[in-house]
Amino acid sequence: ALERGDIQLDNLYISNPSRLSAPHLFLLSRIGVELAPGSRKKETLIVEKVTVEKPHVTLELTPETDTVHELLKLANGFIARAPSYQLSPTPAAPPTESLVAAETAPAKPPVELRALRIDDIQLRLLDNSSTNHASSIPSTLAGIESVIMDFRTGALKVNEITVPNVAGFSASNIFHLANIDVDIAPESINSEQVVINEIFINSPKVNLEQTEESGNVATVQTTLMKFVPDPSELPVFPAPAESSAVDVEGAVTNAPVLIADQPIVLNQLLITNLLVNLKLPIDTNVTAATRFGMDMSKLNPMDSVSKLNLRGKGAPAADAVVVDPNAPVTILSFNLLSLEPLKGLLYINNLRLANPPMFTRGSLVQLDQFRVDIDPDTIQSETLLIEDVIITKPRIRYERHITTDNIKALRAEIEQATTRRGEQMSGAADTNQIAAVEQPAAEAATPKQKVIIERVLITQGMVSAKLSALPALPVPLPEIELIDLGKDKGGTSLGDAGNKIFDSFYDAIIGAVGNATGLAGDTLKGAGALTFDAIGSLFGGAADGVDGAVKKTEEAVKELTEKRKKRRGAGGRFHPLK
Repeated sequence: ALERGDIQLDNLYISNPSRLSAPHLFLLSRIGVELAPGSRKKETLIVEKVTVEKPHVTLELTPETDTVHELLKLANGFIARAPSYQLSPTPAAPPTESLVAAETAPAKPPVELRALRIDDIQLRLLDNSSTNHASSIPSTLAGIESVIMDFRTGALKVNEITVPNVAGFSASNIFHLANIDVDIAPESINSEQVVINEIFINSPKVNLEQTEESGNVATVQTTLMKFVPDPSELPVFPAPAESSAVDVEGAVTNAPVLIADQPIVLNQLLITNLLVNLKLPIDTNVTAATRFGMDMSKLNPMDSVSKLNLRGKGAPAADAVVVDPNAPVTILSFNLLSLEPLKGLLYINNLRLANPPMFTRGSLVQLDQFRVDIDPDTIQSETLLIEDVIITKPRIRYERHITTDNIKALRAEIEQATTRRGEQMSGAADTNQIAAVEQPAAEAATPKQKVIIERVLITQGMVSAKLSALPALPVPLPEIELIDLGKDKGGTSLGDAGNKIFDSFYDAIIGAVGNATGLAGDTLKGAGALTFDAIGSLFGGAADGVDGAVKKTEEAVKELTEKRKKRRGAGGRFHPLK
């Protein structure tokens, strides 16, 4: 209805290839276009609003094939049947004075779109790879409630981003996000550089779950990898003819582009109320019985639940905290993250990091603020210059097990996760030998960016440790300051710099705990002290029950504290269990 300025298209669909059973590859309910009255007869057609309802894409897996591979077969078939001849280019007419003058003046766009709205976006999956029975209801892989864009004000809003959980896991979603608000400078939308004033991400929540066999994220990743084609299946297009023209700026084409000169410039990114939850199998937090015939986790005085009702006599103490062992734990959270790339500023407020598995539930570390100041001109360079790393008011809960502590255990968990991820990525590369062979040598040999950190400052810290039946008292941490990390070598790896910061932080925590408890630092670090052999000698080499074990552990710690000045080894080191 052009006179009225309305265009409407209902029930648009694209069928699946014939070997697949899903009814549609792509389906949308409606497209509505509202034109400004009378603008269709003018130089610029003004589209007041475009509305798209329920665009749904369905991916399908069967034992023999999948959607991506079937589409690639169709594409390769069309390319093979395409005519081999090329059309002769039409000779261009010589420019006239009027055309030259027109090129200097900015041309009006043929179409001006003022508003766009897309509702109920879904990516769906029909997985019949393990059965020949075709389900008629695909599951949702990801969905977005709505996307709303006002081009006149530069306001973009994305509402309710959801990645539902996999069947067999308990949480409703793997990922959920309330909304993303983007503020774009409207005058820059059609220019060579788009300026984003602010991106606001509200309340992202991640639910990670692990069973004895697999995890929810790994399950989704494994499913999606089935759609990745081999490079030999990709369409091959004729290579473009090489130009004989000399590139005058060839000498500087590989120079890094400053972030202020990028095609898209971001002034500020804000993320609020992030939560990352983790749910592990119930028996993950149950320590296996040792050769002494007892549960060594019972010897951990930090475990308030087991300690308060350890002997199983009568009801738990009134202040005992009953924790569901199957409940998820918030492993990472913060109230606010702010990133300003043009200023090189990043800070995170109220950052919390949970204890690793097999330690008490709760925060291992809580920070008032974590702040990083970077020289923005070095972000794209070979050596990143970090001017300041400032950690304000860290609160650490130190917890000791027989052979390790919660800080070392967390570091080991991170290293193991990194190793597993690397093995998974290398395994994926091994299954894709062609991609590895065709990788350009220059790209494979690209050096990693180095880093120089001018100052690291950790200030106003407190550590709380409970190593006996006595109440834990907060102990102040000394101020930690590191200067010019990597500067003498012209830069170091980020991993090496992080290790130096961690070691300094860990040594300060151990020193503070040692001063408060009277235990030597090497004892707390587990250098031949609180080992299984030492526990055996403490208990006379035999297990006389959990009651006696806990009692003797408390007595031993008290005795070691009282006699620590009388028992020193070579070099003045304290060896309480020697």
